[in-house]
Amino acid sequence: MRLGQKADDQMGEAGEQVHFYGPTSAFAHSSRDPPMSTSPAEQKNSEFTNRPHDYRRYLPNDVDLSHTQHTVVLDRFFRFFASWGMRASPDLFQQDMVRTVMLPPHIPLARFAHYSPFLHNIMLAIALMWSDEEHLQQASTRAIFASKAETYLSVEISRPTLATVQGLALKSSYHSTLGDHAGGWSYFGLADRAALSRRSCLPVETLLTVQSA
Repeated sequence: MRLGQKADDQMGEAGEQVHFYGPTSAFAHSSRDPPMSTSPAEQKNSEFTNRPHDYRRYLPNDVDLSHTQHTVVLDRFFRFFASWGMRASPDLFQQDMVRTVMLPPHIPLARFAHYSPFLHNIMLAIALMWSDEEHLQQASTRAIFASKAETYLSVEISRPTLATVQGLALKSSYHSTLGDHAGGWSYFGLADRAALSRRSCLPVETLLTVQSA
């Protein structure tokens, strides 16, 4: 019996039909792809997120990042980095990003749970490590996106959304990738504090439910 077949048999003892593992799983080589959903709602959402949009609206102007490069590095970011701890959802991020950048420029920046300019830029500051282009991988290029993220953080931190909390946690990781562990822990503490700030805005009934769980 092949190793892949054996792994499939072991994972199928409960009778489940879907055996799918992420690219970093030890069983990725033996998994079967999940069935494609035919849900009308998911199909409609896919059509929406694939509409042409100005993905560069809140990104720095001094870095030439094509749509293909942008798509590739974010895909690798979600596959190989964000999957640990599930600090951001690729589908929800993409959905809210399209919603944000398709609004007319003169309208004040909308607040969405899974996208903010701060989150977008700090994601790219990490994601560019997986770029195929050497000049985009460089720490100096990534620092441009991190600096751009900082300009939005000063606005978002006063009324943090879930995207702000996610961005602060990722900024913690960004500093750690540069060997700045003190800075990393500092931003992790800010992420924790921003999460508590959001928690204090929840209804009392919700807080009691969370505490009892």
